[in-house]
Amino acid sequence: MSAVPGLTVISVVPRIWAAAGLPLPELLSTMVETALAGVSRSSRQR
Repeated sequence: MSAVPGLTVISVVPRIWAAAGLPLPELLSTMVETALAGVSRSSRQR
C-alpha cells in the first residue's frame, strides 16, 4: 500500500519525470525542499 498514491517506482508520474531527466529520488528531494521552504516562508509571515 502506498501512502502517497502515484509516487511509487512503478507509477506513471515518476516515469514521466524520469523521462524528462528528473529521477524519482531527485523529484522527491525537490518536493520536500519546496515544501520546507514554503513552511519557513509562511511561519515568517505570522
